[in-house]
Amino acid sequence: MKKRKSCSSLVLSLLTAIIIFASIVAGSGLMEAGRTQQEVRDVIVEEIVVVMTFYYAPDKNQSHYATGSYRGDVALNGDGKKTKSGTVPRVGTLAADPNFLRPKTVVQVPGFGPCVVQDVGLDIKGRHRLDLFVGRGEKALRIAEKLGRMTMIVKVVKPAVVGLV
Repeated sequence: MKKRKSCSSLVLSLLTAIIIFASIVAGSGLMEAGRTQQEVRDVIVEEIVVVMTFYYAPDKNQSHYATGSYRGDVALNGDGKKTKSGTVPRVGTLAADPNFLRPKTVVQVPGFGPCVVQDVGLDIKGRHRLDLFVGRGEKALRIAEKLGRMTMIVKVVKPAVVGLV
């Protein structure tokens, strides 16, 4: 005949399993100092080296355009009214190749924080190419021109399973 484990033995086994699970989760980066597991909202999935460029929405009657004209800048950057996913672009909107980063993907961009993929671009092809929206008008154009084209490491973020505890 098999012996049944006592209630206190089962509780001890369960507590041991919870402690082991908690230490694994804490070591994996899922939990941040001072936060419970239920408050963690995203997990870094991967880091990618990308070439980042910056785009803006031109206004009519600017004194300066990247291409020399309003129409040229609209052809290059879009008019800033709607992204490919149907949203109005905001600072931090990313354009990416949808074959590699799907719309609504969150990407941590150094100096800009969390940015969301919501657009595509004519020259944005492949996994290692992103374009970041920096605003509207001449001020945004100056920012885009100043930042130019740079290589950086970005972090692709995905939502974590919430409510495990």
